[in-house]
Amino acid sequence: MEEKQLIDQFGPLEFFSELHPLFVHFPVGLFSIVVVFAFLPKSKNRDYQLAIQYLLGIGAFFSLLSCISGYFLAESQNKQSAIFTSHQWLGIATFILFSTAFFYPKWQKISIGLGGIVLLFTLYFGTVLTHGSFLKWKEKVVQQINEIISKPVETKDKDAVKKIVSLPDTPLKVEEQASYAAVTEPMIKELKSQGIIAQVMDPTTQQLFINFVNVKQVEPTMFEVLYPIKDQIAGFRITNLVLNQEAMRSLFGFKNVEILQLSNAHLTDELVGLILQLPKLQQLNLYGNPITDQTAMALHNVFSLKKLYVWQTNISPLALSELQKARPQLQIEGGSQLLTKPDSLKK
Repeated sequence: MEEKQLIDQFGPLEFFSELHPLFVHFPVGLFSIVVVFAFLPKSKNRDYQLAIQYLLGIGAFFSLLSCISGYFLAESQNKQSAIFTSHQWLGIATFILFSTAFFYPKWQKISIGLGGIVLLFTLYFGTVLTHGSFLKWKEKVVQQINEIISKPVETKDKDAVKKIVSLPDTPLKVEEQASYAAVTEPMIKELKSQGIIAQVMDPTTQQLFINFVNVKQVEPTMFEVLYPIKDQIAGFRITNLVLNQEAMRSLFGFKNVEILQLSNAHLTDELVGLILQLPKLQQLNLYGNPITDQTAMALHNVFSLKKLYVWQTNISPLALSELQKARPQLQIEGGSQLLTKPDSLKK
């Protein structure tokens, strides 16, 4: 019983995913030392071999934790791109190669050599994902894609263009989508200086997901900086921060928002009520907020909502049951399914 309460308290998957930056630095450092040790002239020395084995074992363990936590972090932050996929599979390959060196000493040198090369590429893609390096290159590629898409198609079928550019699992229906310009480099730098990360959800439309991951305190000026691009913002992640009335009123100004992740934000029923009228809101994460049955009653009329996360709130099981009866198509996560990702961005 105590174990279940502990899991509920921390929100296991969200808490574990946010440890990815901590886990990932251990294998990087340890494997780098292993690569150096393995190719030293005295690498066959017994002491060197023992040190290499210890480093490989510890590094492989933290590498596995990095892979698992990275997967859940990607799910929670909507990192679904070619860069992320490359980073993900290279990370798994790094774990396999160095684990092979640990379990099969006769293949140690070649596994460590290949592992070192793969590790460099893994770090490269991880850097691009985390720090937004090579932005100009990425913008150029997006611009070329937009130019190709925008070229007129010679056809008598008026609906043919929609059929050609239709993509599965996009945030909005094709006929409702609007294309926006890529966010400028000065804007990216300004957001980063305040601890805000802007992630592209859809390269075709340049829809953005805004993550306050490095913000220590939410200020009204942060939303003012985002207003020039408010129409292309489809989601916010503001967790473990205090959101006051002014901040919640600012959020209401972003009319195209579909996803709001506001866990542990000290929200009351009155504050939540300020954003429930967002016309396109589909996912709402209120995990860890002191909201009550009053919010559950208000949610009866939010017909656009598809997923609701209300772990560790003061909403009663009875109120959730009544909400489910009134809105049978609404997916509600109230803490009974412990392995459901509380910040999933999947539609």
